[in-house]
Amino acid sequence: WPYEPFHVPEDVKKHWSRHTPEGASLEADWNAKYAEYQKKYPEEAAELNSIITGEFPAGWEKALPTYTPDNPGDATRNLSQANLNALAKVIPGLIGGSADLASSNMTLLKM
Repeated sequence: WPYEPFHVPEDVKKHWSRHTPEGASLEADWNAKYAEYQKKYPEEAAELNSIITGEFPAGWEKALPTYTPDNPGDATRNLSQANLNALAKVIPGLIGGSADLASSNMTLLKM
């Protein structure tokens, strides 16, 4: 690549910019369909919006377990699993895990 980092040559810009109108049209179609969905399914749409935007529901932190110095010691992975599972109940779309290691490193969500 003979160009500076992040430089897009003019011929490449010209080639890809011809797709801009099509992309704008597809986006407008999607936005119209999503607006219909929001009207028809307001609760589900609100949940999907929170997932898309990353906005947590009010009071999500109240779901977290609390610990004190008097609690018996436990492995970090076990405490992490308790927190992940508590959050999964109140944060729609929370994704966790680690493929085939989930049962050993305790990232398995128990829904």
